Amino acid sequence: MTGNRRYSVHEAGKMILDTIREVPEQEIPIRDSLGYVLSRNVYTRIAQPPFPRSAMDGYALKAEETRGAGQETPVYFKVAGCQFAGDPYFRKLLPGEALRIMTGAAIPEGADAVIRQEDTDCGEDRVAVYAQVENLQNYCEIGEDFPEGLCLAEEGELVDAFLISAAAAGGISSFMVRRKPKAALLTTGDEIQTPGTRLEEGKIYNSQEALFTARLRQLGCEVSFISSPGDSVEKIMEAMKEASRCSDLIITTGGVSVGLKDCIPEVMERLEAEIIFHGISVKPGMPTMFSLYRDIPVLSLSGNPYSASAIFELLVQPIVRKMTGNRRQVLKKVTGISGDTFEKKQKITRFLRGYYEDGKISFGKGQRNGQTRAGIGCNCLICLEPGQGPVKIGDELTAYLIY
Repeated sequence: MTGNRRYSVHEAGKMILDTIREVPEQEIPIRDSLGYVLSRNVYTRIAQPPFPRSAMDGYALKAEETRGAGQETPVYFKVAGCQFAGDPYFRKLLPGEALRIMTGAAIPEGADAVIRQEDTDCGEDRVAVYAQVENLQNYCEIGEDFPEGLCLAEEGELVDAFLISAAAAGGISSFMVRRKPKAALLTTGDEIQTPGTRLEEGKIYNSQEALFTARLRQLGCEVSFISSPGDSVEKIMEAMKEASRCSDLIITTGGVSVGLKDCIPEVMERLEAEIIFHGISVKPGMPTMFSLYRDIPVLSLSGNPYSASAIFELLVQPIVRKMTGNRRQVLKKVTGISGDTFEKKQKITRFLRGYYEDGKISFGKGQRNGQTRAGIGCNCLICLEPGQGPVKIGDELTAYLIY
């Protein structure tokens, strides 16, 4: 353990990230790859389109042969045939010939433009053309979208639906990605019960498990183990051992402060875990603890709903980002003008629920640690530094976007 000093949340985050390793890579079909992070660059295998194709329904022909065509002076072409999307290549067109063609169909050699059918009489054996076209008009060249061998996306990029679409068009059937980090969640406390059960006197429902299971999945993790071992040191130790066998990251909530039943520090000592720090200089979340158990990072959060969720956002998002090699920025720092007042002057760094939109930052409707409803719709954490406050409407504020 690194002495008794309380580190700032930024120092704590750096200490955590120094211990984090990337998860292994795996090959995955593109249809199943949404939300994964690429572990290698993606290169197209074919050009798109792989042949010159028509941009609309009409007639493929030689553009220069339409010179002088107009409503009163049509130019006539012999119709050589009809080409649909998916048909094999048609033969080379001869001078004075046109090919009836549908959108997406291959344009034959000898044609360098397509006239839309609205500018013709739609003839079947002979077609009258009533307008001039330019070279390559309505003509999609080979590789118009992308050439063969183009890098569509680089290592560290998040796979989205548009990348999947472009990759499929480029002949790619699978990606190499970082597998989803496996996260275990241990919610301690004898007072918590599972929602759906009859609530006993003195008990509360387990909102922490619901929140962090959802957020871990939103961040791209697989929740590999869930346990509510109460406040028993022995049960928490057993849960920790089981979690370590199937997880890349372990998160605990509750039992991390200095109360009579705050037994996480004892658990970690008895498990001979390496305690990196216990306590950070921030409000809320001061009791936060970070350890390594069997080389697995263990982040131990407060049992108070907002204390736990604020530190989760500040520390877990960067952990997952590093584990997956994701190059996307997380916790983007923004500044804005306060739309509210906040009366308290801060002694230490404090993070508050907030809303950011169009350069305006507003405080959430509730800031008490035990409130869960107040987090609904919040999209940022407002950062007030030591000495800052009271906050007046129009003051400049700093916040970190959490989604």
